[in-house]
Parts: sequence; C-alpha cells; structure tokens
Amino acid sequence: MRNDRQNQRSPFQVSNPAFKESAYTAVAMPGEASATAAGAISKTAILLAIVMLTSVVGWAVYSAPLAIFSFIACLGMGFWIVAKPAQAAPLAMAYAAIQGLGVGFISRAVNISIASSENANALLFRGAIPIAMGGTLLVTGVMLALYRAKIIRVTETFKSVVIGATIAIGITYLLTMLAGVFFKEAFQLPIYQPTGIGIAFSVVVIVLAAMNLVLDFNWIEAAETNRSPKYMEWYTGWGLMVTIVWLYIEILRLLMKLANRK
Repeated sequence: MRNDRQNQRSPFQVSNPAFKESAYTAVAMPGEASATAAGAISKTAILLAIVMLTSVVGWAVYSAPLAIFSFIACLGMGFWIVAKPAQAAPLAMAYAAIQGLGVGFISRAVNISIASSENANALLFRGAIPIAMGGTLLVTGVMLALYRAKIIRVTETFKSVVIGATIAIGITYLLTMLAGVFFKEAFQLPIYQPTGIGIAFSVVVIVLAAMNLVLDFNWIEAAETNRSPKYMEWYTGWGLMVTIVWLYIEILRLLMKLANRK
C-alpha cells in the first residue's frame, strides 16, 4: 500500500522548485487537522492584507534602496520558505510585510511617472493604482471561475510550459536588474519601452501571470485532496499571494506604458 502511494504521481510533482517532493509527499498524521482550500484562501487574504498595510509605508518613504532591500530580502526568504515549508506561517507573514515595502515604492513610482508625463494618453491613466487593483481582482476571479468550471485544465504539458516561461521571464528581469546596476542602458531594451513591442511584452507577461494563478489553484486543491499538513495552507497561500502581487505589478507596468506610449 505504501509503495503504491509513493509510486502514484502527485499533482505537486512538477519542475516548480517551490513545490519540492518533501512538501507534497507530507501527509497529516491521523487525528490531526489537514490543509483545506478554504484555509489556504484565508491565509492568502491575511498575507495580502499585510502587503497592503506595509505598502503604505513603502509609498510614504519612497526609497529606492528600501525597494532594492525588499527585492533581495524576499528573494532570500523565498528560498527559505521553499526549504522549510513547515515554517511557512511566520516566514510568509514576514515575506508579505517586506514585499509590501517594494510594492508601495513601485506603485508610487508609476503614479509619479504617469502624473508627470506630458503625453496626452497619461490623462486616461491618472487612476492607475485603483485600475491595477481592480484589474488584478478581475483577472483572479475570472481565472478561478475558468478553473472551477474546468475550462482550463492543468495538464503536465500546461504546467511545464507555464513554469518554463515563468522562469525565463524571471531570469530576464533578474539579469536586467543586475545589469542596470552598472549600465543604465539595460532598461532601455524594447521590452521596457512604451512602444508596440513593450506593450505586447507586458500583455504576454500578464497572461503568463494569470496562467500561474491556475497552477496555484491546482496546488491548493491538491493539498486538500492529499490531506497535506495544516502548514501547507500557509505554504500554498504564500504562493498564491506572490502570484497576485506579481500580476498587480505587471498590470501597473502595462498602464504606465500605455500612458507614455509613443
């Protein structure tokens, strides 16, 4: 019986490093409460609330060094959470608090960019922050509905394509950021400009972020089905929170490009 269970392929068994084998094979002990989808969603809501609270600080301070610290700290803490999923509760809350600082900085930077733009299109996007927030909620709701209706099915091919593309985008952003420390021209690449290429790139990334939401829903559901330990609610909730924040930032990028398009 044990061997049959070990040989069965888990929904978590993909190339995504955030869902390593030790996380998805863990099962709650008899008599212990296990992870539920409702619990994971509630943990996601808590983490998003923390992000929103600390983003107010990031907005008010508006410090580039603080934003860079937020990025580096979240990168390191992300690896920590992946390595120690059982500690996801406190680590995820700390991650959310630090990430909020960067989100606040980015939001204000976009707001200033649009407000100071002399482009006629900028007038249409003065409310970029609420538009991005509403767009994020709308996309998340639509993707959840499509997933629940089984219109989008999470196959192994789907997982591989989405995860591979996500890693490629992440590497692109990371290399650009590192190169930008020494060469400002790194951010002058066409994909970052308010041109047709730049706008198309943002649309593609937004679609990719939306596809990642489907993976998150699938992993949350799988945690419940597999009777994973209760801490997996925080672990999978953290993953969903990260995707939602990423989606929000990408929508902001798109709005900024549209406001300054040539």
